[in-house]
Amino acid sequence: MQTEASAVHIPPVQKITASGTVISYSLRLILPALGLLLVSGCGGAQPGDMESRRERAWSWFQQNEYNTALQEFSTLYTESPDDSTIRQEALFAQAKIWHVRPNPRKNLPLAQSLYREALAVDPDSDLAPWILMGLARIRVIPVGGEPAPVDVRVDAYRELIERFPRHPAGEEAFLLQQAALIEVGTAETFLNVRDALREFIDTRPDSPWRSHAWMMVSTVAVRLNDPALRLKALLRAEETRETDPLGTLQDMADLYWGIATTAQYDLGDFPVAREYYHRFIDEYPTQQRVFLAKQALEQMKQVENRLRDELTADANREVSP
Repeated sequence: MQTEASAVHIPPVQKITASGTVISYSLRLILPALGLLLVSGCGGAQPGDMESRRERAWSWFQQNEYNTALQEFSTLYTESPDDSTIRQEALFAQAKIWHVRPNPRKNLPLAQSLYREALAVDPDSDLAPWILMGLARIRVIPVGGEPAPVDVRVDAYRELIERFPRHPAGEEAFLLQQAALIEVGTAETFLNVRDALREFIDTRPDSPWRSHAWMMVSTVAVRLNDPALRLKALLRAEETRETDPLGTLQDMADLYWGIATTAQYDLGDFPVAREYYHRFIDEYPTQQRVFLAKQALEQMKQVENRLRDELTADANREVSP
């Protein structure tokens, strides 16, 4: 799995939501092997010097010191050969800074131009998919508080998906595209999205996005009134989720709750429901829904006791003379 270089941490801008119905872009998987993007002989500068300056520039970016970062990336750009990877990265970094700065009406056209210039350096580089993602994200930015039209969002990710279908950025773009299609709201679209997601899951056993894909399947299953598929998808989403490499606690409360309530109320699968209510209670004891989880456990116990009593009574009647 490609991840950001250990020496460069770029903070997340957005993330995929737990529900999977509205997916936005995350920088969790970006800038593969940035530490290897340096080349020797860049304008006379030593590679080690370029490396340390590049790291400082990304550090300033992380701290929102955009003017300082821009100045350093601009200098790196001018000191690097025309076709070098460091030049492409410097252009990408400048595009990204203008992309995230306030005043989008003024800054986004410049960011778009810099992304395109960066892509032209090497359209097939390791950085190219992330550059295409930046261009796509500019196209799908809401205008006047309203999301971009579905057809615009679907088309925005098309080139990235077609050119880099197995790259993490291409896979994320595919999920963003399918999330947009869900909003069409027709039964035919739901079926098409369900099938596309299942094919994605079946053909990409090592994708870092499998858990997110399963969450989207669970959302589509609700629209298709298919509780069995929803429960299966939620369980698979829990099984395939990635462990946070930083060791921070992942919020699984909504996922546990969705599994438990779907199992209990839609399918009558009390063993699964009981397991995930208990996990919810144990891992999130301060959640307000803990009281409801305890109520649900008691309700299931009462239902099971009543059924047991009824079965016992029926058995006794059968053996009575």
